[in-house]
Amino acid sequence: VKKNPTMKLPPLFFTVMDKVQDMLENNQPLGRGCEWTAPEVDKINELIPGCITLKPTVYLVNCSEKSFVLGGNRYIKKIKEWVESHGGGLVIPFSVEF
Repeated sequence: VKKNPTMKLPPLFFTVMDKVQDMLENNQPLGRGCEWTAPEVDKINELIPGCITLKPTVYLVNCSEKSFVLGGNRYIKKIKEWVESHGGGLVIPFSVEF
């Protein structure tokens, strides 16, 4: 974000937006890979409401009753690898059938 001398924005604006821009250009999720302070989180929520969340991501994976009882199926490992390669998150296998 370029500073414009005619604009009166707080320094926190530029700090936050520079971090956000850098992470998005590098295809990194904002909730991972950067420690945000409370004022920075407030600024992100103010500037980009409803667009970006800093909350952790949870992936629910539906399995058959048999797979759930056995602790997962052959796809769970591949799903966990995909989740880790795309920013991470918690993978929770469950069974609607069970």
